Amino acid sequence: MRRITIALAAATLASASANAQSRFSTASTTAHAIVLPVSSCISSPFGPRLLPNHPQVGTYHNGVDLPAPEGTPVRDVERRRIRPLESRVGRITGYRLRFNLEGRPKGKAAPANIWPDADQEVWGVLHKITRRDLLRLDSTEGVPGRGYRPVWLNADDMDGNPLTAITYVATGKEVDGRPSLRYISLLRDGARFHGLPEHWLQFLDSVNHAE
Repeated sequence: MRRITIALAAATLASASANAQSRFSTASTTAHAIVLPVSSCISSPFGPRLLPNHPQVGTYHNGVDLPAPEGTPVRDVERRRIRPLESRVGRITGYRLRFNLEGRPKGKAAPANIWPDADQEVWGVLHKITRRDLLRLDSTEGVPGRGYRPVWLNADDMDGNPLTAITYVATGKEVDGRPSLRYISLLRDGARFHGLPEHWLQFLDSVNHAE
């Protein structure tokens, strides 16, 4: 069995969904300037949402929204600079997806985690990366540290081929919370972008988000 890095923890899936296109496009940089992934205006900036009479007024936006037509090329400006050698849909069995981590704003966002459960499975995207890139991924996720711990697991791709994979797991809280709408939307979009099975898409669609 080959060793391949897995993006099955939903936190990683979120990253994969948000940056899937950028990881496969040509990097574009400009000295002393901020390079946006698409040529677009910023429709929603980073920081507090202040628009009156808006459903999300008073909440905190942890990203930047850049509207662009479907099919617009996306530049590779991702901070990790990691380009998978190969990517494929896969799953791990004996685990289930949970939302038991503390997110921001506190009490209104619960990032995902995986948890041992003999009767469950978690679907995601398997990314084959170099050992050097794995070390870079560790550093961006704060590994080793108090948060995530790396765990090697047995995985299968869509064709049933066995693989050894690594993912990050956190201790988490005993009681699950609810992910933010933005967070669960990233998971859903990433799952559809990569062609995950219909039953997994339905599962993600059934997850209630925080208000």
